[in-house]
Amino acid sequence: MSLCHEDSSMITVRYSDMLYQNRIVLGFSGTLIPRNQYYHPSILSSCRVPHTTLHNLKVLAEDELTDIVVMSSVSQEALEHALGSVQNIWLVAEGGVKWRPARTRKWCSLVDEINTEWLSPVEEIIEYFADRTPGSCVHKTACSISW
Repeated sequence: MSLCHEDSSMITVRYSDMLYQNRIVLGFSGTLIPRNQYYHPSILSSCRVPHTTLHNLKVLAEDELTDIVVMSSVSQEALEHALGSVQNIWLVAEGGVKWRPARTRKWCSLVDEINTEWLSPVEEIIEYFADRTPGSCVHKTACSISW
């Protein structure tokens, strides 16, 4: 099983431990990456967080009483490329199917738990329409596909 059981204790936090902790949950696209900045989810070099935003995230993440979680539907690779230099934040990719706990480099995944047999036939249909729609692109992850 690919679920990181050894890291599950990091997810379960007693209520008393939460009293003095700050939790900041941020979206990636439109929050950390400005909406007016074009990026293609399959082109890693286009997933750039502005320098000032990245610096501010690092400063916030240095506070041991603050947990920062960045959630996105983009791939693990795109999040790692854009935010991998910030060690002390949680990264949640592909809509929650993959995640990297704070203060670790190890990614966890539920991919092996999910039936993805439907992806190939759906991808063929989406590609058919994307090929006929100027300016469109298909974004495929391990467990999802979007147009």
